[in-house]
Amino acid sequence: MNLVLDTNVLVAALVARGVCGDLLEHCVRSHTVVSSSALLDELREVLTRKFHQRDADVRAAVGLFAETFTLVTPPVLEPVMKLRLYWAREFGTKRDAQTCASSSCNRLSQ
Repeated sequence: MNLVLDTNVLVAALVARGVCGDLLEHCVRSHTVVSSSALLDELREVLTRKFHQRDADVRAAVGLFAETFTLVTPPVLEPVMKLRLYWAREFGTKRDAQTCASSSCNRLSQ
């Protein structure tokens, strides 16, 4: 099974022994843990800024995760209003598209 672990779980697994550490260990041994460079960057930033971890320790932890996890590049998500305009144009009625185009949907889609 593919799993994504939230940055908070990874931080907790690194800074304290307990449930999150056990969860991380189980997931790595029994499943495919999926992550991205954006999540690992967030982990790096949180460990450095909030927990004042040494740069060498942070690099080592993030490097280990990068080697252990399957790294993916998630698709860029469009703003909700732009998606609504697209949806109305593609699948809705002409009236839906006109309503959306004349509202804030149109401003965000440009």
